Amino acid sequence: MLAEERKEIILKQLYEEGKVLVQDLSASINVSTETIRRDLKELENESLLKRVHGGAVLTKKINGELSVNIRKNIFLDSKKIIASKAIKYIVDGSTIFLDSSTTSIEIAEELFRYNHLKVITNSLLIAEILSKNINIHLILIGGNFNAKNFSFIGYTAQEQLNGYLADICFISSTGVNEMGLLVDSSEDEAIIRRLMIEHSENKYYVLDDTKFYRSSTYVIGNLNQFTGILSNKKLPKELTNSIKPDSSIILDDN
Repeated sequence: MLAEERKEIILKQLYEEGKVLVQDLSASINVSTETIRRDLKELENESLLKRVHGGAVLTKKINGELSVNIRKNIFLDSKKIIASKAIKYIVDGSTIFLDSSTTSIEIAEELFRYNHLKVITNSLLIAEILSKNINIHLILIGGNFNAKNFSFIGYTAQEQLNGYLADICFISSTGVNEMGLLVDSSEDEAIIRRLMIEHSENKYYVLDDTKFYRSSTYVIGNLNQFTGILSNKKLPKELTNSIKPDSSIILDDN
């Protein structure tokens, strides 16, 4: 098994269970404990985990960029719940921004029920899904290709986004911290998401419960900027407290 394949297995288990043990990984992947320790060290150097005695745990602050090939296969049930909520706020004839998150991929899968939509995205994976739907006018934002995220980023992508307005956007991120700030591990993706928010009339933040209290380097915005917040589980009290008391934000988190 190649090193990259082992690392994908390690990260998938880590994100699903919150921790991994060297001995267990060695037995399940059928490689030496030294190989596993080396993989964990390399992943720690990429800021994707924190090594502890006997294994590794997720860090509270995530600075590394996790491959979309890993992200799209974890917490699928949670993402499908969020996608089922998202479609309640979409009407035929809408123009929609979908970011390159794996939750937006699940939302894209739900759009086949509509007769007429315009969807603008920087995600190649979402474009591949929607290209099969004759009822959707698809606009794929171009630019520099991000191989880890299968998305387009950079100056060209930003300039193209500046030329569009949407009725609604669905945005995710690496996480939301205790102060209600949306953060991302990728500066380029953070910029794309900020532009989608700025150019949308209705803005929805979509997050599964693993993103509660996760932090990273680049700030996208805060919870008070959104029309609604959609999650598979109820937001913790500290996060709801960060929302202004007189806010009309929809909390679809039950």
